[in-house]
Amino acid sequence: RTESLNGNKSKRDEMINNDVTFLGEILTQVHWHKDDQSRFIDIFSKRSFEYLGVLCQEYEEINDVSLIEACDNSLGNEYGVGFIINCILMNITDKHRYYQKLWKKGMKTEGHKYIMFWRVIMDRMDIDLDEILKLNDKSDVDRYDFKHFIDTRLHQQDSAAADLILKICKLS
Repeated sequence: RTESLNGNKSKRDEMINNDVTFLGEILTQVHWHKDDQSRFIDIFSKRSFEYLGVLCQEYEEINDVSLIEACDNSLGNEYGVGFIINCILMNITDKHRYYQKLWKKGMKTEGHKYIMFWRVIMDRMDIDLDEILKLNDKSDVDRYDFKHFIDTRLHQQDSAAADLILKICKLS
């Protein structure tokens, strides 16, 4: 685990270089060996977010493409492992854009998962709704669609959260 490598910079640098080389090779292959699949998953499941942030920077410097883009091109980003890796990397590299992506998907998709997402947005203090709104570059039509979504779908599930979201977004 990378937590144990925090004090040993040369060992950590060697590990990052090995992972960058491995990812550069495997993400261009069509078929993966079982050991390669396991190592790939271990990189994203057993390394710290801090480590993965550095890995993303190093990968892009060496390969002239972001790690997110390389993973998306190789795995896709809508389902399965590709979706999970995309979420991890988006959260690490561009948290507001990650939440914007969930925001847009949550307005178009039915289900309790997205109602929960809205509640989490309201409860987490480190998520800045103004930044997400700026990324969406809300037009009047978008604001109407968003308000309609909150009034109809979210309000049925959790009226207090819906009212709070409308107030924060200055739509009430």
